Amino acid sequence: MNRTEIIGYENTEMNKNINIEDSLEFSLENAQNLNEKGYVIIKNFYTVADIIKMRKIILNNMKLKKNMLILGDNSGSKPDFLRDPSFKSLIPLLKLNDIHNIMKTIFNAPFHLCFHNDIGLNRIVNWHKDTLNNQYKHYQKTNIWSQLNGEKHEIYKFLIYLQDHSFDNNGLCLIEGSHLEHTIKIDNNKLKYIHNKIGDIVIFDQRITHRGQQSNVGRIDRILVSLGFGKNNIFTKEFETGTIKRQNDQNKMIKSFL
Repeated sequence: MNRTEIIGYENTEMNKNINIEDSLEFSLENAQNLNEKGYVIIKNFYTVADIIKMRKIILNNMKLKKNMLILGDNSGSKPDFLRDPSFKSLIPLLKLNDIHNIMKTIFNAPFHLCFHNDIGLNRIVNWHKDTLNNQYKHYQKTNIWSQLNGEKHEIYKFLIYLQDHSFDNNGLCLIEGSHLEHTIKIDNNKLKYIHNKIGDIVIFDQRITHRGQQSNVGRIDRILVSLGFGKNNIFTKEFETGTIKRQNDQNKMIKSFL
């Protein structure tokens, strides 16, 4: 199987080294978009070689139903992969120091990786906002659209798509500006398909209304790596506490199937 078949796209220009200063400048110039539209795209953060290596590691761990919470035929997720030794070789490829520098530019205040980290394989997800649900909902006691002691909800997701979506609508779909809407409303005038290329990453306010692909089509496995970062405040603490509980419960379910 050649590289094009693995990741769905071939562009040797994307093998160049990424200048992190360019990425930081991009983030600064697009801070208004992140605040108003709720998302920003950073081009060429990873190389094609990075993506191929990440796909191989993930598929070796998940494709054979190992270390995966099974969600359906050939689909599943791996919660809290950063603390799983099986994914140790993936960590250096993520360029966490460079990610930290970008998030530092966005927050301009103390922040941290708020434990939310997972890998999705061929997941089917409908419209939603990234809040705690079901038995974990009560952890988010503070209204996420309110302000408390001068602080507000500032949690952003860093999304790494390990395949090309520049020519299809099978990646991220969102409603621009919906991170400011308290309920899920699908406004077709603000609907946006994200056509990311290999190596691009997406950062969004986790309150934005979004979805992934709605059915499994195509010849390659779809993989999404997600990392959550939050400003050091009560909003992040509440989400983080519930997230830790949820991910621990999910990983216990995985172990029970092994």
